[in-house]
Amino acid sequence: MTTEQATISLVGNQRHIRRAPLVSRATFLAWLKVATCETGRSWRMVGPIYSGALGILNSNWLAYAPRSFPRNASLATPMQQVYVASIINRGFAVPDQYGCSGGW
Repeated sequence: MTTEQATISLVGNQRHIRRAPLVSRATFLAWLKVATCETGRSWRMVGPIYSGALGILNSNWLAYAPRSFPRNASLATPMQQVYVASIINRGFAVPDQYGCSGGW
């Protein structure tokens, strides 16, 4: 399973690869609010139960993250963390942070 789409173009003798984002800008911005409330956007946060800026349950990360992703959310990029959170949360809206202040 690929997690990104790549567009390859040739300019002269050089190949240029442009990768499409894993999630849309709007989706990323919505989840950024969650990250602000959960951990203050601490993308590298490591915990015994939850990790990453979105506070993803470590066992859920292992269950839902593509095999090409790091083994823990704290080692993943912000885009990868949002991608996995979107998979876990599929079918539901981005969680409301119940009046969390400071993020927006």
